[in-house]
Amino acid sequence: LADTLAAAGYVRGEVPARCLATLAACACVHLDIAERQATLAARAARRSSLLSLRLAAHHAVAAYRLTIGDRTPAKRELRLALEELTMASRLGGAGDADAGLATHAREIERLLVQVAATERQPMRALTWMERAVDAVLPPRPALPPAEIKP
Repeated sequence: LADTLAAAGYVRGEVPARCLATLAACACVHLDIAERQATLAARAARRSSLLSLRLAAHHAVAAYRLTIGDRTPAKRELRLALEELTMASRLGGAGDADAGLATHAREIERLLVQVAATERQPMRALTWMERAVDAVLPPRPALPPAEIKP
């Protein structure tokens, strides 16, 4: 599916498809497939201006790297994701996109907690945990419409 979407030039569909394929391949320990899909997801996401696609790709690459035990590149991907999330929170909300960003932020947070749990130095673990807490964008309250029509 991802290859078909890529051939059609539909990056908005290709990146999520590749990210899902990466995560599924990691879960099934098909590491060659996971590596290929993570690499292609990252490449496609770089061509996009959509933050949600870039975050999804960072998540997929970091998850793959953690699966194979390659912590340094995984940490690099997580740092990049945190920078993107910080930039998004500084710019304020993006309306309907906020829910999607919050979902990606929670996935990044989950990986940050995984990294923190495997740190051998307590201060590093604490730093990663603080990053995880800061990663999740503050929720925007759902407000009723100004006028409710019967």
